[in-house]
Amino acid sequence: MKNRGFSVIQLFLIILGLLSLLFIIDSYGFDVLIKEFKTSGFQILWLSLTFIPTLFLYGISWLLMTSIDYKTRSDYIKWSWRFFLFSMISISWNNLTPFLKIGGEPVKYMLLSRFLSRKTALQSTVSYNLVHILATLLAFIIAACVTLIFYEVNFAKSLMIITFISLTVLMLFIWKLTNHSIWKFPTVHIHNKTFRRIWVYFWWSIKRTKTFCRQRPHIFILSLITDTMARFIEGLTFYFAFKIINQHVSIIVCALLDVFRTFVDTLLFFIPYQLGGREAGIKLAMIDIYHLNDVSFLWPSMSYRFVEIIWIVVGYIYWIKWSSSSKSSTVSSA
Repeated sequence: MKNRGFSVIQLFLIILGLLSLLFIIDSYGFDVLIKEFKTSGFQILWLSLTFIPTLFLYGISWLLMTSIDYKTRSDYIKWSWRFFLFSMISISWNNLTPFLKIGGEPVKYMLLSRFLSRKTALQSTVSYNLVHILATLLAFIIAACVTLIFYEVNFAKSLMIITFISLTVLMLFIWKLTNHSIWKFPTVHIHNKTFRRIWVYFWWSIKRTKTFCRQRPHIFILSLITDTMARFIEGLTFYFAFKIINQHVSIIVCALLDVFRTFVDTLLFFIPYQLGGREAGIKLAMIDIYHLNDVSFLWPSMSYRFVEIIWIVVGYIYWIKWSSSSKSSTVSSA
């Protein structure tokens, strides 16, 4: 009954999201959107390349939080390429799980465990997720502060509230990291051996993450800065999407818009693929915050969705390739 009820809620949210998106497209104009797609032509395929710098920075940030001994420079390059591919595959699986976007987390562990020990793979996955959360909060804070300082907006009070909440969450999270009591292993009665083992490894990974951050604080900070930069560089997709249809929006505004999109996606995590909500959020930011009244608000959102689909396909293809090679190596070793 619970599963059936949950599926009904999912179906309801999907229908609601689709109706919201259709309403926005209808008010925007189907003909206008089609005209913009025709204007872009094959350039929209090149638009997918704008996500490469973001993937690269995500991979480097993740690699920094992973304990690997490099013997030569070529080893570091090889691992950098691996983590680039791993990031691509994990993000693909995140986007394939429409509600919580957590499908990429077990995939990260599975990918790493092929090359590293299971404990190191789990520690790396947990460590990077902590960095990623902090980087996302930090990006929200920076974007909100820049907007409040350099832009005259009617939405200022709301942005101040967002900044305050983000700062509070960030301070609480840092306090948790530095508070010794949080790292004590909690007593939880789990009867299933598999889940109990996962629980033990999870808390072991968190403890190792704390040790890693204390021993190498410069590496932790570098990883955090790199991941935060990725959040803003992701705005390149918006920037070139506007360029394709001959509309000029500064690259700084595009970076801020993309961080705002991430914020809206985070708030509306329960709506599959944030259908309708993302488009409404981008419209709100462009018109009420950055006063881009004469610029297309729907085109960048739909372009970003197109880029997401492209990388979902590419990541899934690499996942199939990795899975088949993994199975073949297992059979040959047997």
